[in-house]
Amino acid sequence: MKKAIVFDRSEEDEDDMDDLRMECDNCYNHIVYNCDICRKEFEDGEPIFCSGNEHEEGKHYCLDCVKKKSKKVVAKPINKGAENPYNEFYLIANERFKEICDRDDFRLMNVEKELFPILESTDNEDTTTYRHMPFNAFFINQIINFDDFLIYGIMLEDNPKFEDAQITFLRRKNTEKEWNLTSYNLNSVNDDEKFVVLDTALKRVVINFLDFLLQEKEYKMTEQLKDNKQNEKREKRGKAPMPKTITIKLSEKLRAYAQAFAEGKNKYANKFLIRGHIRHFRSTRYTKAKDKQKWIYPYWKGEGIIRKKDYLVKT
Repeated sequence: MKKAIVFDRSEEDEDDMDDLRMECDNCYNHIVYNCDICRKEFEDGEPIFCSGNEHEEGKHYCLDCVKKKSKKVVAKPINKGAENPYNEFYLIANERFKEICDRDDFRLMNVEKELFPILESTDNEDTTTYRHMPFNAFFINQIINFDDFLIYGIMLEDNPKFEDAQITFLRRKNTEKEWNLTSYNLNSVNDDEKFVVLDTALKRVVINFLDFLLQEKEYKMTEQLKDNKQNEKREKRGKAPMPKTITIKLSEKLRAYAQAFAEGKNKYANKFLIRGHIRHFRSTRYTKAKDKQKWIYPYWKGEGIIRKKDYLVKT
């Protein structure tokens, strides 16, 4: 596993830190403290402007600096009301799951949303092999849509003794308001027939994600340490304490591919999906590639009306 780059504040920064810490939703998981021009500390309710986007961390400015430097500063107001699946999960979860989230070996994992349509559209013939996880427990902090269902983040807890993992997530139908906390082993499927298709698709995404983490050239991983002082303030405001956080940024090549895949760019008469798969090099004829994997991306052919095809997916 690739070594993470750790971002930590110095003791001097800690002394100057204001009671308020805001998380910018415009740039990629950036923590906002003060204006990057005048160094003024932001106050609660003050408009803040960001020069970044969802893939890159940006600079943050107060309104006065945006007005004064309007020709030099390219920024937009940050969205402070962004949805946070982990916060919702933590507040709904029972004490057992909260204890897991509070452990030092737990990680909150922020992943770019463009990755998940590719994961869902990739077949994987190896669904039973035990996969070692990068952390004993972690939470994939992403909202995923599966037809009529909304998945609000996924927690994975490794169980190497039984060569399995427990998967826990919040789900609800798009037409419902109540969340259901669901948990089962990764190598099993929910007995309720109503959820077999959903659980099979979710299992496929999780397995493909674990295999994706082995493709180290496809992403960059950074880690931010948790802040106990700020977590006390978050809990007073009714929010979940933030654990150590992993941020996964896709490579430029993979991100460009993911965006093109989402847009369905192609040159054929009708549009249909060619599913991806994980190629496993097991044969003895492979020397350098023996026992390695290669991700063959899914892609769209055609344009215009989408032709749907039913697939038989092994579980």
